Amino acid sequence: TLKNQGDICACVAETCVQIAEEWYKRQFGTQEEHSEGFFYGANRNSNSNSSGMVPSSAMELWTKNGSIPKKKFDILIEMPDMKAILEKYPELYEEAKKYKLKGFTRLRTTGSSTKDMQIKDALTKYQYGLVAISPTGFTGGSHCIQLTGWNDKTNKYKFKNSWGKNYCDNGFSEIDKNKIEEVYLPLFEDVVLPFTDVKETDWFYKSIKNMYFAGIAQGVSETLFDPNAPLTRAQGFALADRILKEVDDRFTTLSKILQDKNEYSN
Repeated sequence: TLKNQGDICACVAETCVQIAEEWYKRQFGTQEEHSEGFFYGANRNSNSNSSGMVPSSAMELWTKNGSIPKKKFDILIEMPDMKAILEKYPELYEEAKKYKLKGFTRLRTTGSSTKDMQIKDALTKYQYGLVAISPTGFTGGSHCIQLTGWNDKTNKYKFKNSWGKNYCDNGFSEIDKNKIEEVYLPLFEDVVLPFTDVKETDWFYKSIKNMYFAGIAQGVSETLFDPNAPLTRAQGFALADRILKEVDDRFTTLSKILQDKNEYSN
């Protein structure tokens, strides 16, 4: 999903959630936006209340705090208000732990040929993009972008920005390779079901996976799902109850968030 940060200094958050969305789309087979507002407010040091984010710190805290689907928190405002409003929703931090980053690697920044080779190798292998910082490539100072490819004929990297679809080619452009300084490769842990009787080749795999991680479907034990067993009336009622509870909880939280969103918009 193409992001648009507007006047808010959330380019690091926008770039990270764009990458998260692309990776989770491969895992779950559906497109789901992640909340740049949660990332912007949550993945910073406890004493940090200034606008913008320190990329290395944000990457590190991403491995601890995670991220969250945008449908559960759809607010993006500038700091320190962004951080203050998140403090009202501690339950979101628990939810975000499902989407923690496994780790990250900072790619070599010295030696142009080695750096270029590392970037190309990472883009080819992982395909969801890299977090890159350009201190001089944009008007107004340092800016974070998502590297998506390269063009050796022009000696530039291809990138996806967070300034909306009106920026260059529907949000995409190229930047001189020598204008990229910090480059980070996010490493996501494969989301694996604990059930030994549900395989990736099964036609129902993605459905079970989506419902399990949404907290709706459960197995008959910690390691067995028993996917071919007929659904009993009791199981049907239990499933419906969990779905309704999920909807009710989400509605309650969203109602509070919408009230806060209107308050900060006025």
